[in-house]
Amino acid sequence: MKINFKMSLVLSSLLLFSGCGSDDDDNETGTELEAEMEMEHEHGDDERVLFFYSASTNDHFAYSVESSELINLNSEMHGEENISQFNVLADKSGKPFVWLDSKGDSNATNDEEKIVMFNNDFQFDQNATWEDFIYLGHFHSEEDGEHLAAHSNDEFNVTAGAKYFALNRLNTYISEQNELKNSFDEILTETDVCGLYTNIDFEEDLINYYVVGTDGKLRIYDESKTFVDEVAITGSCTSENLGMSGVEEGVWVFLADTQKIYQVDSHDDGVFHIHTTSNVSEFVGEHDVEYFVSIKPNK
Repeated sequence: MKINFKMSLVLSSLLLFSGCGSDDDDNETGTELEAEMEMEHEHGDDERVLFFYSASTNDHFAYSVESSELINLNSEMHGEENISQFNVLADKSGKPFVWLDSKGDSNATNDEEKIVMFNNDFQFDQNATWEDFIYLGHFHSEEDGEHLAAHSNDEFNVTAGAKYFALNRLNTYISEQNELKNSFDEILTETDVCGLYTNIDFEEDLINYYVVGTDGKLRIYDESKTFVDEVAITGSCTSENLGMSGVEEGVWVFLADTQKIYQVDSHDDGVFHIHTTSNVSEFVGEHDVEYFVSIKPNK
């Protein structure tokens, strides 16, 4: 079963995408300051869709950075089933996982980010079967906005064909992520890995790893896993409480207990810092969410 739908509500602009100020800003006019901030701290990652999920209420929301719109994934559209009904039918709450699908070729620029809503009790140290997740979805960017195409898990109950090979690729990716996490567990001698995000810049041919430890610190490593910098986000961290996503020159870090998103980046000076802190309510209204991820729509 596959569904496509979109419902949007325009929201106001967010501080998350504004620049950092300084003590000298008082001497500049508002227009001059805004132009300078936009020039120095422009975030080019404006195509990403932020995905929020509450396991306790089964509410799904997505926020389009490009259009500044909230995409309500809970409402019925044109008589079709909404995304939350997948979970009702499965009689389980879920937890979202971002899969970077290689599509079976060696050209990394063709890779596509997809959301897999796993069963809440699934552990990522094993291969997944079609019964371990609820749906698999990806966003399509079209003229009237982003649309989520969602495939229910029973479509993958096959022993051959495209869906069969897709599930194999998903398990390969899960295994690779486990190996990567284990490698950083060995590097972090004073703490354990709470969360990990890999940022790939194809234009600059760069890879950076953003690793949050259970001590609440975000550590940045280059492609060779050499330490670059660190930023204290919180006093402690658990993997169930954390969400991470890429943004140009840095990363977003979501903490469920504070219901905040921390944007950490470095700009031109190379010093990483908390650029902005935003409440989740700025994106989804007065809804508490437990999970946050993001993906880029498929053009």
